[in-house]
Amino acid sequence: MSDQLVTSLLKNACDESIGVVDSRFLCQSIGILDPKPPLSVKPETPLSEAVKVMQIKKVGCLCILDGKENLLGIFTERDVLKFFASEDKPVSSLMTGNVMTATMDAPIAYALNLMSHGGFRHLPIVDDAGACVGIISVKDIVDYIAGRMTEALLG
Repeated sequence: MSDQLVTSLLKNACDESIGVVDSRFLCQSIGILDPKPPLSVKPETPLSEAVKVMQIKKVGCLCILDGKENLLGIFTERDVLKFFASEDKPVSSLMTGNVMTATMDAPIAYALNLMSHGGFRHLPIVDDAGACVGIISVKDIVDYIAGRMTEALLG
């Protein structure tokens, strides 16, 4: 199924209840999650330096950006584990390329669908020109849901 068809179907679903989570939540745009600015490195960054950035910043994902801030790929803790003994290789040789992305106005349900079907936990957010402007994780969505539920219960 094409991304455009999935997006269209999800937008149509926003007009009706779709199960356990209120459709009004799932149909909000990703922007409501306030994506963190992407932590990034250049493609030629050595693996050891990329891992140090991840450790210092306590993140599980770096965006690999070219000189114009365009997304080339992502480098995650899973990539570190796959290539643990390759400290001297550039991060571009180990990154995940052809990354699925979304824009700020994409529905949360769309992001969840991409992550679920793609088997990944991080989703870079790009603008209309393809520049990487943020990143969200499954944890960001779960934290948002938990916060809203707590507010509703205490409210």
